[in-house]
Amino acid sequence: MPIDTRTILTALTMQKKLAAIVLIFLLHESAAQQQPLTATIELTFHSDLIEIATIKSIAVSQKPLTPPPTPGPYSLVIYDDKNNEIQNIQFSVDYTEVKDSQGLTVQIPRTFTLPYTDKWHHIEIKKQQQTLATQQIATKLCNFDNLCNNLENHLTCQKDCTQSSPDGLCETIKDGTCDPDCTPQEDPDCLVQRARCGDGTCNPPRENITSCPQDCATTTTTTTTTTTITYTPTSTTENTATNPTTTIETARCGDGTCDSDETPQTCPQDCTQNQQSNSPALPLSDMLMGKTASPYPIILLMIGLSSIIYLIYRMKSG
Repeated sequence: MPIDTRTILTALTMQKKLAAIVLIFLLHESAAQQQPLTATIELTFHSDLIEIATIKSIAVSQKPLTPPPTPGPYSLVIYDDKNNEIQNIQFSVDYTEVKDSQGLTVQIPRTFTLPYTDKWHHIEIKKQQQTLATQQIATKLCNFDNLCNNLENHLTCQKDCTQSSPDGLCETIKDGTCDPDCTPQEDPDCLVQRARCGDGTCNPPRENITSCPQDCATTTTTTTTTTTITYTPTSTTENTATNPTTTIETARCGDGTCDSDETPQTCPQDCTQNQQSNSPALPLSDMLMGKTASPYPIILLMIGLSSIIYLIYRMKSG
């Protein structure tokens, strides 16, 4: 069977086209995943007797760059740690464009989104050769202290700020964790879970006492329980408690116990002649006053006193 060279060339051409399409797709996906970092810088200007410029905020993200501003006498200059100039953006500020009700100039904002690198060290705002404001930003963008604060986020300082942490940056990566800086429409993970700092629940490892003290602060709660038992009298011989049930009975003859007010004469079934009463011995004063149920102690006491008196009499007469 003869080989059709044209067919082979056509097949090879189709394969090359498919390979090129696949390569372009992969490059596009890789570029989408590795978007360049940008920094959005917000400035404010105010002029009464003295012109004042303020660096309001700096946030690193992957936002698109702003168009080049209209050149003017003002400049935003970014330096590295050796004071080498990295970027110089020239712009204008028109103080006649914003007036308050009294015709006075109010604060005028200016916002720039510029390409960002980790070589940024400090920023200066100048008007011609006059420096209006300066700010050191290197340690604020990342200081490696294991705390996600200042200007840090996951893009500028991955050591201090973990992915999807509360750092002011919305990361839409599907990683099973809802970024607290995103809305459910931005982060698909938030459609499943909506835990964020401030919801009253500490959600480790993303939240801890440092990153979210309002949810993870240690608190101690003490609970005291008091139980009251009320007794309701039912008769002269017993009281019944409503909860639990308790019966209190008085001593009586025939209960099998020889009590303090019982003797062999008054209650022989409880007290025998040889059985000693459960009551403690009465004081001598009570015996002399007849406050004892038995006469024998009094008789013995009288015999003893008589013997003593007789001995005293014999000693005196002799």
